[in-house]
Amino acid sequence: GARVVISGTGAAALEWVRDHQPDLLILDLKLPDMDGAELLSRMVASGHEAPVIIFTDYPDGELMHRAMQYAPLTVLAKPASRAKLVDAVRRATWMG
Repeated sequence: GARVVISGTGAAALEWVRDHQPDLLILDLKLPDMDGAELLSRMVASGHEAPVIIFTDYPDGELMHRAMQYAPLTVLAKPASRAKLVDAVRRATWMG
């Protein structure tokens, strides 16, 4: 029952979020045009309040620590099983 939209760049994601206000955002920290912490910062500044799941290879890295200052997050380290991702989505949307 969910609509999934995939963006290849931070700029495309930011534009889509501004126009549509999604119920949940799943975000990688490594993007081709900006890092995930910068994207999250811009989304929060534009009024985005939906739950965020960070899906990353770097759960203990500097980018993760920067991203944590902008919003409450659920963090999934790659690789994560489908079951873990589905569980994180259920918890995030239930809490959001």
